[in-house]
Amino acid sequence: MGKIVVRQTRRTEIPVIAKIQCSAWRAAFSDIITEQTMIKYTRPDLRTQMLERLFDSETGHMYIAGIDGKACGTLFWKPIDVRRAEIVSMHTLKRVWGAGVGRELMRKALADIYNDGFFSTELWVFRENIRARKFYEKYAFIPTGDERVSIYDHASEICMRRLM
Repeated sequence: MGKIVVRQTRRTEIPVIAKIQCSAWRAAFSDIITEQTMIKYTRPDLRTQMLERLFDSETGHMYIAGIDGKACGTLFWKPIDVRRAEIVSMHTLKRVWGAGVGRELMRKALADIYNDGFFSTELWVFRENIRARKFYEKYAFIPTGDERVSIYDHASEICMRRLM
């Protein structure tokens, strides 16, 4: 594989980001949420519209990752308050799992979060998504004990936090 490049997303790339997210959902969440819910939330046209609204709101930072000019990952983070940031979503295509794309997305986001002066970073992850939880633990995220019921089939989510 070639060099991994991570940078801010351009608005014109949002349809690509939507396709990455939809594909990643199918690969990562098929054992966690139902097929009916999967169909509802993995429509690239609807995902594109949602991401365009998010992008236009300028409330956070959206990154795209690529290898040899081919997009294969995305991450979005935003401030929660003046001290805390939240990684709202992080997705990579299954074909690049283990290739370092997630690592480079996380490094870029954490560096920017730190440089923007935040003291901690939080994220929510499906309790059953052990692969993702182990990944986040490599970057010093630990469970806070906070839990919530997801809008996606009422699956359980846990909060993880990392001090900067």
